[in-house]
Amino acid sequence: MTEFYKKQSDLKYMGGDEGTPMFRKGTVDVTVQSPWMDTKTGKMMKDALISIVKQKGERGEKY
Repeated sequence: MTEFYKKQSDLKYMGGDEGTPMFRKGTVDVTVQSPWMDTKTGKMMKDALISIVKQKGERGEKY
């Protein structure tokens, strides 16, 4: 999954390992987690959880 997103020309790879890579496009951070843990059940999920966070302001405060 990491290699797929690394090949997207508009995303900058910011680091992380194969299971939790982080990317950035402008002021938007994208994190992919696979596997990930459901916090309500504690169960490990085998699919992918994609978090998209838009930063605001010059200091990058989160909304």
